[in-house]
Amino acid sequence: MIDSTGNISKASTQSTNRVSRANEAEAKELSPGTAPAASTTDSIEITQASQDLMAAAELSKASEAVDMDKIARIKEALSEGNYPLDSERTAEKMIELEGLISDIGKN
Repeated sequence: MIDSTGNISKASTQSTNRVSRANEAEAKELSPGTAPAASTTDSIEITQASQDLMAAAELSKASEAVDMDKIARIKEALSEGNYPLDSERTAEKMIELEGLISDIGKN
């Protein structure tokens, strides 16, 4: 999940990060005075979902901030009854959104 500052929450990424230690068992067998082998390697595998979330976070950082003045003007116009609303377009967009939401679980 991306929070309001554009950061990705570690708990919500649902990614699987795997760390493998090739010579971990070998290093444990060494005597206390012996250094571990220099060929020990670490690796991380990041799932596609995590990569998509990181890309979305970068895009959100690059986008413009919310125009609070515009929001205030629209709220004022709505409260005064001066904001033009197209009920047919609103209904079409709601149906379109419902279709997008219902498709989320199908992939």
